[in-house]
Formats: sequence, C-alpha cells, structure tokens
Amino acid sequence: MKRRSRGGVALGLLTVLGVAILAAVSVLMLSPVLLNDITPLVKGVEGGVGQALAPPSNSTFGAPPLLYQNAPRPPDYLLLVNYTLGLINQDRSSNGGLNPVVLAYNPAAQQHAYSMLLNGYLSHWDTQGYKPYMRYTITGGNGFVEENVGYVYLPGAYKTTAAVEDAIKRIEYEMVYNDAAHDWGHRLNILDPSHTGVAIGVSYDSDYVYVVQDFSNDYIRWSQPITVSGGGNIVMSGDLDPASGMAADGIQMVQVFFDPWPARLTVLQLKSSPYDGPYSQGTFVAGVLPPGYGVQGGTTITADQWLLSSTHFAVSFSLAPVIKAEGPGCYTLYIAWKGSEGHQVLLTSYTVFVNPKA
Repeated sequence: MKRRSRGGVALGLLTVLGVAILAAVSVLMLSPVLLNDITPLVKGVEGGVGQALAPPSNSTFGAPPLLYQNAPRPPDYLLLVNYTLGLINQDRSSNGGLNPVVLAYNPAAQQHAYSMLLNGYLSHWDTQGYKPYMRYTITGGNGFVEENVGYVYLPGAYKTTAAVEDAIKRIEYEMVYNDAAHDWGHRLNILDPSHTGVAIGVSYDSDYVYVVQDFSNDYIRWSQPITVSGGGNIVMSGDLDPASGMAADGIQMVQVFFDPWPARLTVLQLKSSPYDGPYSQGTFVAGVLPPGYGVQGGTTITADQWLLSSTHFAVSFSLAPVIKAEGPGCYTLYIAWKGSEGHQVLLTSYTVFVNPKA
C-alpha cells in the first residue's frame, strides 16, 4: 500500500491519517474459465491507568480482551457526537446528494479516541497492536467498518463545547476538502454511498481534540450471531432487503484476509512508519465459494453450505485448512456483494482470532 504523508494547517496542528483502501484482490474463476479496501483521568501511560482489560462483547471464538472498552466520555459527548454527525451528513448531501448515515453505537470509536488522547499518539493501530476492524469485532460489530481518525492541537484552547465543536469542524473540513496529502482517502470514506452508519468517538482535554469516525455498512439482519467453533467452522446466515438494492443473491464470495497475531506497540512505534500511515486489510489468503468455483491468488475454500435467495443467505465453511497453512493470527471475513453493474460492496469485516497460546 502506498504511504501517505501527514497533513497539517497553520493554526495549531491538525493531523489526519489515511483510511484503508480495500483493493480488488479476489478474482472469481468458474473452472476453468476466468470470470473476473474528555478529558482524560490520567495522561501518557501506554498500558492504561484505572482501566482493566475488558472481555470481548460478542461470541467471537478466541477474541482477546480490549483496553479502554468502557472508555469515559466527556460531559458534552452527546452534543459533540450529534454535531459531528450533522457535519458528516451535510457534506454527504452537498457532495452528490448522498443518503445520510445514521449514528451507530459500536463503542470501538470512543475506545480508540480515548486511547489516543490518553497515550498521546495518532494511528489506526493502538497500543495492543489492533487494527480498526479487530477492535470493531471485539466490541460486537458484525457489519463492515472503515475508519477515519484526526486530531487538533492548540494549547489551552479547548475549555468549552463551542471550542471543541470548532476543532471538530476543522477536522471534518480537512478530511473532505483538503485531503490531497492522503490521496483523498478520508473524503472517499465520508462520501462512500454504500455506508449506512457511523460510530463517532470524541475525546479532548484543554490542548487536544481527537475524533474517530468508524463508518459502517450495516445491511444484514442476522438470523443468529456469526458462530465460530474451536475447530474453525464458520456459520453465517441472515437477510438482506432487496428494496435497499442489496439482494442476497448478489453475494459473490467470502474473502479471507490474514494478519499476524497483534503485538504490543509503544507510543514511539505508533508515531513511526508504518503505524503513522494508512492501514491495509491484511493479506488475502482465501476465498469461500460454492462448489465448482475457484479463486486466484489464494486458497479456494468450497463452502459446506451456500444457499442464496433474493432475501436470505446461509453460508457455512471451515477455516481449518487455511489456519493450518498460515498458523495463529487474525482471519478477517469479508462478505463481498456485487451488483449487476459490477459495483462491489463489503458487508462484513469480521475477525476470527486464533491465539498462538491456545
């Protein structure tokens, strides 16, 4: 992935990081014919102060605990979040008349904003080495997530809600209208017509304001939570509303990406390459497909069950062969939907954690 430099403004310091670009890495093959990314209580302690490791809030097998999962919110949190949501939807309306996104409630956004303020860094990674989609899964997310982060620094400036709102407005403006230094990744994320929701994190003290925008695609009404057995057997089933333009029979495949097991990162590392730049979705290692299909560039996993109708899908498969080949780490599952015009939308970014100590 191409790195992007940080961007800044003259007044104080404003910095934003590039969002993940999800490359088109999965090419389907029909054998043998080819078919075609608050103020803190204590500052500056990497491991966290007064915050116990919180267990995962979903049923992901082997999911690790997360620091700051119950991160404190500033007293004016609801005002600031709704103000941020209004700016986002104003930009979506003014740039193509896009549908508004609704406020999502996954706590990973606030958790990460607090972690960055508390420890004094800006990165899509955190001190535990987790990427956005890992935090999103640990905190209960079942859809697809894509993250923007940014902050403003101006000593002594942020003592009122109005001052913090002004900082948030500057961050949003830079992301949408002055993002060339980041290949316009933030703008593309904010103006992605596929997004349906956004979870917003805001943490600040008198000198710094941090904002996290976790945009999500929440199209699936799950029949049951995604289930993962100890042997790596996966079951995913749910419904899509064709009225939204997302008929279930448009599901093309389940992409599987791999990341090594996360290692703890220091603040110095988080301020340095590659952690001060955009994140990737890992390495493509496999594609889950119905019988008779194959995938280029990775392992083909033939689904044990692949049932699609216009409204319902039910897919089950085993990750065991891929886990055996790649070893312990993080396996993120992307349900890839493709419309009649060839536009691809990712419906999940669900991480399965295979702990090397298990």
